[in-house]
Amino acid sequence: MIRTLFIIILILTGGTVKAAWEFGEKVAVSPHHGDKIFHHLDSAGRKNIAVADNTVAIVWEDNHTGATQVYVTIKPTGESSFRAPQQVSSGNSAYGPVITSRKNKQFLVAWEQDEAIWLCNVGQKGLGKPLRVSSGPARQPTLIELNSREALVAWAAQQGPHTQILIAIVQLGSDGTPQKAGKAFPVDTSPLEADQLYPTLAKTDRGVTVVWEDRREGHTKLFYSHASAGSWFTTPQELNEVIQKSTKYGRGSGVTRAAAANFGKNNIAVTWMDKRGFPDRL
Repeated sequence: MIRTLFIIILILTGGTVKAAWEFGEKVAVSPHHGDKIFHHLDSAGRKNIAVADNTVAIVWEDNHTGATQVYVTIKPTGESSFRAPQQVSSGNSAYGPVITSRKNKQFLVAWEQDEAIWLCNVGQKGLGKPLRVSSGPARQPTLIELNSREALVAWAAQQGPHTQILIAIVQLGSDGTPQKAGKAFPVDTSPLEADQLYPTLAKTDRGVTVVWEDRREGHTKLFYSHASAGSWFTTPQELNEVIQKSTKYGRGSGVTRAAAANFGKNNIAVTWMDKRGFPDRL
């Protein structure tokens, strides 16, 4: 089976908000395809695509070299095709890349490489110098830009038998290059009882919100916490409605893989996968 990574460009036609969406032609993102080559867009928070000014950028992982590595490519709107992919990672293997946009056609990319979280900037001139953000075994990064000189990165860090969501501020240089990662702190300060996984971040005028998967009650729930300017994250709250799926096959509704984005100045929209029912409720 031949697998190729494509993006479909969406164009909003007409001059009103009620206009219909029109789907343009498919545009190949990666030139590497073929049998046993796999492209993954499977990051925490589903942040694999970003737009800065008139440029779109995409990050993914694939194994066309024989090892799984992370790649990025950009496409200005005036160009008909994506530019040649650039390899972002440099370790033995890399997974779960995420990307966020900055001003002046700039981007930040975070990824997991050999059980550590890394960050670099991407622009028209290529890749900046990467910075290791985590200090211990870590995976599933997500990120947002706080301002022109700071980014916020969250990930699932291995803490004994479980993983815990940690968060750190990274200082950026004037050109966007990551300079220094601050100390990482847990979002949830209560005793760690089970895995916390797949964080996602969103920012509004009121502050930053983080959402993650949490298994402290024996099945997966979504929790969220909010930090206003100048304050730390609030006590975690449950996000999803818990539905008894089946007394035989599951305690909850099987929620997973949340994605969050700002919705206006003061709101956040969250979406996730949710198994609402089960044919056998015996």
